[in-house]
Amino acid sequence: MTSRIRCVRNDFSGVCIRRQAALAVLTVACLGSMALAQGLVYVDAVDQSYGAGPPATNLFQANGNPLPADGSTILDPFTGTAAPSNSRWDWRGFGVPSGGFATVYESQQEDSPEVRMTLTGLNNATTYDVYAVYWSDRGNDWNIRAGFADATISGNPALTVFDRTAASGATAGSLGSSAAWTTPPADNPTDNDPTVANRTDDNTNPFVDHTPGDPVSSTRDMYLGKIGAATPVGGKINVWLDDLPSTTNAGQRSWIEGLAYVPTNTQVFATATIDRATGHLTVTNPTGIAFPMTSVSITSTGGSLNATTWTTITSGGAGVPGAGWSVTAPASPGTTPSTTALTETKASGSTPFPAVTGSLDFGNVWLRTPIQDLQIAITLSDTSVVTITPSYSGTAIRAGDFTGAGNTPDGAINSLDYIALIGGLQKTFATAALAYAGGDITGDGLVNRLDVVQFRNVFTAANGAGSFDRMLSSLGVPEPSTIMLSALAGGLIFLARGRRQILQPRVLVRKLSDMTHSPKSTSMLVVLTAALLCDGLLFERAGAVAVGTAANPWMEDTLVTPVNPNPILNS
Repeated sequence: MTSRIRCVRNDFSGVCIRRQAALAVLTVACLGSMALAQGLVYVDAVDQSYGAGPPATNLFQANGNPLPADGSTILDPFTGTAAPSNSRWDWRGFGVPSGGFATVYESQQEDSPEVRMTLTGLNNATTYDVYAVYWSDRGNDWNIRAGFADATISGNPALTVFDRTAASGATAGSLGSSAAWTTPPADNPTDNDPTVANRTDDNTNPFVDHTPGDPVSSTRDMYLGKIGAATPVGGKINVWLDDLPSTTNAGQRSWIEGLAYVPTNTQVFATATIDRATGHLTVTNPTGIAFPMTSVSITSTGGSLNATTWTTITSGGAGVPGAGWSVTAPASPGTTPSTTALTETKASGSTPFPAVTGSLDFGNVWLRTPIQDLQIAITLSDTSVVTITPSYSGTAIRAGDFTGAGNTPDGAINSLDYIALIGGLQKTFATAALAYAGGDITGDGLVNRLDVVQFRNVFTAANGAGSFDRMLSSLGVPEPSTIMLSALAGGLIFLARGRRQILQPRVLVRKLSDMTHSPKSTSMLVVLTAALLCDGLLFERAGAVAVGTAANPWMEDTLVTPVNPNPILNS
């Protein structure tokens, strides 16, 4: 049973493309066929410049009048390139508008006019949820404004601002790829046309646009912003769209693709939840569409995935039949406690992810750290990809709770976390998640004096003034005024060639790292590492040559040129 109903098809180089004139006529017929499998219906924004005329045209001036045919005030004539700063909408250059097939309308570093888009052929007795369909670059936060009232006429802020990350009070949209579609948008046939420069392939994915050779940050994703619910009048719903004006920020753009709608209160997004207390990941399909899965991938750039506790589809324990599935990454899942990707694939055919009540249980797969970057990608039988960003439930992981990392709940910030930090000094970590568990509270991938200082601040904030000193005291660490005496007892400073010399930080930390393997050395370990916090650790050499500075007490002897600006890493 197919999971999607495409009411309009027309083959163009193997790609199903949209024909708005036909869609407008057949929308009602499509709705009648969606009784058992309802998903979003996409409607492309089309202006009269395509020459199609009514009923395909659905984009107008804010007052409902046609867009000027000469493109003099609202829409630039197609030139193949964007023309920013002229306060008009442009056709995005990679798609030549023809035959009723529209491309994206772009406003870039300008204040383009508000426009109106009209949905037609709707049932007056049905209320619909309406979504603005727009794009955003992954490296920026592109936005649009959309609403059911004309802001320029009503005189009130009737339009909601949608963007990628909910920046500056905006509303974050949902990835178009995570939705269930009855009539999905089709891939633009010219954005993977090998005859067009730099347009060789974007995997024919209608939800992602990426030009080969561009940096990953330039990849653009389609988003859905839920405008709200509306009831048609005369079979129509009007939506006003606008950019968020900016004539100074070149990174701020607005890309209008069109609109999508579905009967109100219809579930259209697959969801995922991670329990912070256990790291348990559950993916659900509350939509009316059964997704035919051929591959599932869970990724984390920070390495917050534990393959050793992963419940796989392959094993048959995730909630759907595992026949024909196999784990493809990592190569040795049973021995991989921190990895960036978990992937399994079905050799042939597909496995339905059931509609309405479908659930995939992947077990306690998330490593409990402040790193919350998991993404789930489900490849379907038609090669499209459902992308899901999970929500996180329960109490957030506290920065500095190193012993609570992994799959063992802790929640406290105490001496055990301090000892974990000391044990991680100057070690090498394969992933950011492992670095955090080793004491990397600053998130730079290193565990050094900066982390000790930051941990002291976090510990004090969590446990009260003076708590850090009391914690050190409970571990047998002397007061700062006696730290140097303890250090001398441990041989930290020694005399040679008739002058005082310092055990350099890199050597000190190497010794500390060695000590972490000996329980009997715990007391001395803590004494020495407490010295990391003492600005008086480094003394002047004979002859009053300054060894340290107030700005960087870790700076080595001025006669020694550091190999690395961070002297703790020098070797």
